[in-house]
Amino acid sequence: MIDRFEQKKQHRLMLLQYLYDAVDGQTGAFWPWDDLVRDMHKKGVSRQDTEGAFDWLVGENLAERQTFDSVGITHYGVVEIEEAHDRPEHGTEHFAPAVIHQVNHFHGTVGGVQTGSHNTMNVAQQFNAPAAIFDHFAAIRREVEQLPNDKKADAMELVEAMEAEAKKTEPKHVIFASYATALASLVTSVAPHIPPLLDWISRLKK
Repeated sequence: MIDRFEQKKQHRLMLLQYLYDAVDGQTGAFWPWDDLVRDMHKKGVSRQDTEGAFDWLVGENLAERQTFDSVGITHYGVVEIEEAHDRPEHGTEHFAPAVIHQVNHFHGTVGGVQTGSHNTMNVAQQFNAPAAIFDHFAAIRREVEQLPNDKKADAMELVEAMEAEAKKTEPKHVIFASYATALASLVTSVAPHIPPLLDWISRLKK
């Protein structure tokens, strides 16, 4: 499990990615602060941690606050996110490759832009998991990335299928387990990461 220091780094990148997605990478477009806090909470980030992450982003000139109620991303924040996606293996000025890999694969776009005080938007976040789960998925991807090209494509399809199932409102344990078992048989080095994921998925069942 990651320590508190690494967790703060993840929260900062998660929040910056959230802002980028919320306003579709547009500077000068702003998003309701309360919506941001609510949606970060759905991702497992407390209000206090969200405030701390946002203040850090503002201090680094990556995010900005228009009013007390609305926030946005700066030009430098847009550059940071796009570099993180274009060259994740190199990292960015503010985020190391390990942090990027742990965050980028687990958060879908939130969609939509708010540019004025009368605009409203409903946001549906797709993935809510503790940091340890992010760690396991990130470790699996690292193992798969090291495979020869003839194996990598098949293995990555299974990883993406697992992630897609995990992002569902009610993921199916049997479906997730089938993908995980197939992946573990193809890439034996990921086997230690499978049981914690299966246990997590089983506990999501209502």
